[in-house]
Amino acid sequence: MPTFLWTGKTASGQEEVDRVTADTPEAARKILEERGWTDLRLHTTEIHDFVKSQSETASDPDYRPKLTPKEDLAFIKGRAPGMGSNWLKSLRESSVTILLLGAGLAMAIYRHAIVVSVILGGLLVLIVFLFPALHIWFSQTANAFKRLHSARNWRRWDEVLQCIDKLQNAQSATKIAIGAAEIARYRALAYAGLGRLDEAVKVFEAAAETAKMPAWLFHVHLATIYSTAKQYEKALEMYRLALDEATDKSIVLIDMSGFLVERFNRPDEAKQFLAQTEGLQLSELARTFLPKVRGLIAWREKDFAAMDKHLREALAGYEKQPPNKYYIFEPTILGCKGYLAVSSAALGKKDEARAYYDVAGEYLSTVCLDEPVTEYRALMKA
Repeated sequence: MPTFLWTGKTASGQEEVDRVTADTPEAARKILEERGWTDLRLHTTEIHDFVKSQSETASDPDYRPKLTPKEDLAFIKGRAPGMGSNWLKSLRESSVTILLLGAGLAMAIYRHAIVVSVILGGLLVLIVFLFPALHIWFSQTANAFKRLHSARNWRRWDEVLQCIDKLQNAQSATKIAIGAAEIARYRALAYAGLGRLDEAVKVFEAAAETAKMPAWLFHVHLATIYSTAKQYEKALEMYRLALDEATDKSIVLIDMSGFLVERFNRPDEAKQFLAQTEGLQLSELARTFLPKVRGLIAWREKDFAAMDKHLREALAGYEKQPPNKYYIFEPTILGCKGYLAVSSAALGKKDEARAYYDVAGEYLSTVCLDEPVTEYRALMKA
């Protein structure tokens, strides 16, 4: 049963953060409402919970962080204290020891006690620089994952495979891992991108079965693997299977709506699926995806004014995400800017269109979104 992270106001009116374990976000919301909570906002989904549980299972319990709900929210929002803040905190907590060692070192130097000076100096350096050394060491997994994700964003598949090896080495060293299913998913995407689709599906299927991945999530990930291999019909088939298995999952409805518009030019069908999300509990992040899909629908309907409005709203939402998580939102940010190049050109704002395309044009070509590229060029010549 998944656990969801919520914020809201308690019965006393105090802003609070809590985790709730329930079958669905709707059931979790009901639990909080029965406690008297209001102004409820959901911050995690079943996917987040599954990935987190896999990471916790694969990591050494002595090394993985044990976060309170508030700390968990700060991490998700990108507001968790950085290395500098934590280093200063560790120095404050060790201030008495540092002062005593510093005084002892000064005295030893004054008395020309070389051996004592070396020992006390070494201890002082150790205490002062222990935290950043440990931080750098245990950040290996996170840093390797960022490089892996960035390589995947730009379809540098050979680099993705190299990054996977580096990530696994980091995991072995730090005992902090992202889980075998996630490793297999990235490997499968790389294989699919390199034309090794059968191998990709086989690798991911085996890992998903071992991890006991929910069937709907398995098919959503398979859809992205087939899409990477440009097998769009097969990808759509996987989305439909995911929807059959989980009609109440907003992420499936939103992803499938966007896919239908972007790859198949089926705005009417996309609108039907998007309408189904209105009765579901959406996470704060999922809400930022809705205007992008609406913008794509408007694009297909040649309503460039509505397209421009929705995509600007979507871009504003994405750009509010924490800068240290840019590597996660890079594809959606560049995608929005690419489509805004089209809407801006159609509305006669060619300088603005050119500025958007200069940033996002290469990305559109990289992910084979040829239609907006062709349309942008045609509009700019008009």
